[in-house]
Amino acid sequence: MRHSQDRVVAVNVVRAVEYFASEYDRLPDPGRWWLESEGVAAERLLAMLLGDASKGNPRQINFLPVREGNGKRDGLFYPAETSTLPRGLYDAYGQPFRIALNLAGEDPFPVRYDGRDVLLPGGVAAVWSVGKDGIEGTGDDGRSWQD
Repeated sequence: MRHSQDRVVAVNVVRAVEYFASEYDRLPDPGRWWLESEGVAAERLLAMLLGDASKGNPRQINFLPVREGNGKRDGLFYPAETSTLPRGLYDAYGQPFRIALNLAGEDPFPVRYDGRDVLLPGGVAAVWSVGKDGIEGTGDDGRSWQD
């Protein structure tokens, strides 16, 4: 089931943020607390989590066990064979993931999902996919948390 694959990726991104925070005693900060997994902020975050020293990971540790996708589907997207850093992370249907980082250190961490606040006790990040239908809050979403 693709939705469960997307959930695994979402959980792995949250774990990568947790491991990064444990190693460096701070969260990775791509310059925004909320982002989709494509664009400049996402490239910066992915680079940090994948071990790029120039982006804030001086020990060059790869915290993110996510495979390369098939184009902009089902994993990391590298635009050219010579590119060493991904330009995005996509779900099984080609949708970017949504990522919220708890840069303010709130506990519980309030995440806006499907028009309501979801409170995540001790949460450092939340990651979700809107799935095949592209609509947040439906059964095909892959989320890093359980209700």
